Amino acid sequence: MMDKESILVVDDDAGFLEVARLILQRKGYEVETASSAGEAISVAKQRFYNVAILDISLPDINGTELLSALVETQPDIMAIMLTGHSSVQNAVQSLNRGAFAYLEKPLDPEHLLSVIRRALEKQRLVFENRHLLEELEQRNRETAILLSISQTVAQSLELQEVIDSALEKVVNSMNVDASHVHLFDNGILLLKGHHELRGETLENIKQVETDDSVVKRVVIQAVPTIIDDLSGATDTSLLSLAKGGYQSYAGVPLAAAGEHIGLMGVATHSRHKFTPRDVELLSAIGREIAIAVRNARLYEEASSARALRELNTLRTELLANVSHELRTPLAAIKGFASTLLQPDVSFDEETLRDFL
Repeated sequence: MMDKESILVVDDDAGFLEVARLILQRKGYEVETASSAGEAISVAKQRFYNVAILDISLPDINGTELLSALVETQPDIMAIMLTGHSSVQNAVQSLNRGAFAYLEKPLDPEHLLSVIRRALEKQRLVFENRHLLEELEQRNRETAILLSISQTVAQSLELQEVIDSALEKVVNSMNVDASHVHLFDNGILLLKGHHELRGETLENIKQVETDDSVVKRVVIQAVPTIIDDLSGATDTSLLSLAKGGYQSYAGVPLAAAGEHIGLMGVATHSRHKFTPRDVELLSAIGREIAIAVRNARLYEEASSARALRELNTLRTELLANVSHELRTPLAAIKGFASTLLQPDVSFDEETLRDFL
């Protein structure tokens, strides 16, 4: 949608077009007029219109045919049909082709404005519903990734298996081209897992220096870091990725129980703008990997009763983390349910089914 709601008025009566333009502009709408169906189709291909007001009788094609063409170009447009000669057949045909309303001339301006407001309100509801559904689907995908990784963490103490599985899922589900994990080993950051890194690039990042500015920021300061353009990178590890054809990078810290364990990074061959949601998901996956690392180390010390108690604590933290990730989709579900229970709003069957 545009910031200012736009209306396309199509009629072969020049006087009506001018009056309609003045009335609608005074109400704050952006107005475009067309005197034929061909002209209307042409302008509709160039930009989005919230509402189309269409005369049934046009010089080139019937208004209902124009309606079909506009809906094909802009499925979300709200169409209001006008006629100077009322016809049940025209009304039924218009509504069947997706018109929001069917009005007779001469028009009462206040009635027309009221119909436009109701059409825009329905359109806003459709957009909000679609956004909620997309949000829910995205959260479901993210939750599925985290649950899958969490299950691997819970079911396996084989650290390499957990890391390899997590990095593969990151590449396959997050629109990135490569992923890696570096862990501290006797104070040195060593490559402990990767997916889709090859050749010289792989050799050059098997060990990274903690005095690199980006590595220090991610690992020591525990701050997720995004590099949208690697062409200007100066750190050794990032230069290796840039030489390997990668253009964007995101790194998140791996930490558990206050201990800095390492970092996880992802890279793309094309310029990519990582969103806060991308970073949030990467950080959540990083927490799961950190828990897996911690679990594996604790398992090695399992002869100690203290180590076993700490392992149980970490498993509890894992369940709490999974519960946290489930709250977001549940909030969306609750939002739909609350909307359906509103006593002052009625929904058509299609919207009702979408909400359910």
